[in-house]
Amino acid sequence: DGRSFLPGQGNNAYIFPGVGLGSLVAGATSLTDQDFYVAAAALAEKVSPARLAQGCCFPPLDDIRSVSAYIAAKVAVNVIDSGRSSKYRPGAYPAQDMQEHCLQLMYVPSYDGDSK
Repeated sequence: DGRSFLPGQGNNAYIFPGVGLGSLVAGATSLTDQDFYVAAAALAEKVSPARLAQGCCFPPLDDIRSVSAYIAAKVAVNVIDSGRSSKYRPGAYPAQDMQEHCLQLMYVPSYDGDSK
């Protein structure tokens, strides 16, 4: 029928980095199936109708940092609100904009040009 399908990565590219960062931000004492459900639902929210029409169930990898920060924020809030945070009580978040907070805490790979 002439349609093209694009491959994608879910667990390794989006879910695990987002869950990992979210758990660190929240100081998670445990991770549950609910955290992974929250991560999967957050990932699904970031897939555009155009991507779905192409047969893709993931956002483009060009958006990986912002999508991973979004997933991390959702997971962190879930951990905190479910009482599994070693740092925060339910409803008390480390930042008003949790996605931006997670983005600021992400590792930024960079190369300064020095080779030693």
